[in-house]
Amino acid sequence: MYIFVVIEPARLLTEYDDGTKREDDSYAGEVVYTPPSTHRVTNIGKKRYKNIIIELKDTERPTVRRPSRQK
Repeated sequence: MYIFVVIEPARLLTEYDDGTKREDDSYAGEVVYTPPSTHRVTNIGKKRYKNIIIELKDTERPTVRRPSRQK
């Protein structure tokens, strides 16, 4: 599972493994959840596209890490 955050928006073409295609206009600050899939994304716009991708991994027991306290 993935979450991506759009930093610099553009017009994108997404092509999926099953042959379906989708064109979308993204916008800055957009946050999108996507389930795992095989796909290809192409920037078909005139502007640069930039995003941050966060991969959510399945775990049986989540690990919480806290910063150590410095004295």
